[in-house]
Amino acid sequence: MPNKSAEPFDWQAFESAMLQQLPSLPKDLPAWNRTQSPSWVSDFMHKLNADNLSEALNAGISSAWMPFARGSSHNYRSFETHRSLIVRIPVPADVTRDQIDTAVSPHQVQVQFAGDKPQVIPLTKPVEPGKASAILRDGILELRMPKSRAADHYIPVRVRE
Repeated sequence: MPNKSAEPFDWQAFESAMLQQLPSLPKDLPAWNRTQSPSWVSDFMHKLNADNLSEALNAGISSAWMPFARGSSHNYRSFETHRSLIVRIPVPADVTRDQIDTAVSPHQVQVQFAGDKPQVIPLTKPVEPGKASAILRDGILELRMPKSRAADHYIPVRVRE
C-alpha cells in the first residue's frame, strides 16, 4: 500500500536525470515545451533526421543509398503480417519481368535485376521458400512469403547425463 505521507514525486529531478541520459536532446529547449506539448519529440526527430541526411549527402554518400540506383544495392521495404513476410523492391523502368531473378531461402531473399549484382535481403522470421510468390506491378516487385509454422513451436529435448 502506498505511503500517503511521502513527499510528492519530484518531476524536475526526474526530467533533469532523463536529460542527462539523453545528451542528444537540445539543452535550450524550454521546459514548458517538453512537458506540455508532446509534439516537440516529433519536431526534434524530423530536424535530427534532416540534419543527418544533409550531412551524409554532403559527405558523398554512395549510390547504394539512393533509390533506384543501378549496379548497387536495391532499395526495398519489408512488412510483416500475422501469416506472411512481404518484401517490396522498386524495379528500374527499363527492367522487364524476364530480367528479374529471385530466390528465397528460409532466412533471406536474393534478387538480381538484368545482370546487376545480386542483393541479399535478410528476413526477420523464417519462411517457407516453396510457398513464396512474386509479382511485378507498377514498377514494384513484391515477394510474399508465408512464415514457417515450425519456428513457432518448441520441441522438448531431453537432457541426459
